[in-house]
Amino acid sequence: MDIDRARMPTGDNVRHPARRVVPGIAPGTTGWILAGLALCATAALASASLPLPLVLLATGSALALAGLALAAALYLTGKRMGRDGTVGWDAAASLILLGFAAALLTDTGEAMKAFAELRAR
Repeated sequence: MDIDRARMPTGDNVRHPARRVVPGIAPGTTGWILAGLALCATAALASASLPLPLVLLATGSALALAGLALAAALYLTGKRMGRDGTVGWDAAASLILLGFAAALLTDTGEAMKAFAELRAR
């Protein structure tokens, strides 16, 4: 019998199984669902209050900042990726990814014109 397989992990090496936040949905999927809902809500709020060329830029900035804030909160509370459940980390990563994608899809020329019009007002 292999002695390494017979040992029980102790301390920080203990892996905790990911628990389901929503019954019937995989834990990793929950993070993406939360990020998608945040994307839709942020885009709806931005489109109601900003000119159209600035919607993607504002949405991307808000989502990236929310993802970084969530990751910082998880880190500061002691949650670690390899040790604890990953739902929070999945949500933070997907918020940051969707935020960067939205910001990259922004038409920079149109956004600069919209900023100039806002400044002129």
